[in-house]
Amino acid sequence: MSITGIPTNFFNTTVTIKRRSVSTDAIGAIVATWADVASVAGFIEPLKTFEKKKMMAQGTEFTAEFRLFCGVDTVIRDGDRIVDTGDGNKTYNVVGVDKFKTARSTITTGHHYEVYLEVPKETHT
Repeated sequence: MSITGIPTNFFNTTVTIKRRSVSTDAIGAIVATWADVASVAGFIEPLKTFEKKKMMAQGTEFTAEFRLFCGVDTVIRDGDRIVDTGDGNKTYNVVGVDKFKTARSTITTGHHYEVYLEVPKETHT
């Protein structure tokens, strides 16, 4: 994926987007799983302390620790999970999705997504 103004090599990892899926097993019991939605190129970075403080000062309940940059053609939403297949299958919860635009793009077409991620509680050590 190439985004105007962002070098192609900026997206240095591949992530798998997973979405909660509910089905039934052989005896009819409800089973919740995470189904693969898509694999996309992206870039994950830790959020800086000043960014977290700025969001909290604006009254945002903010639990994100990382940010994923990816193209706007990505099918992603709050509540999804991201698995960073380029970094040992690290798993993150999606807690926010923002679409950014430039002077040459519109809010409909957009430029890129900034996806806010947190480490799932059960994987903290």
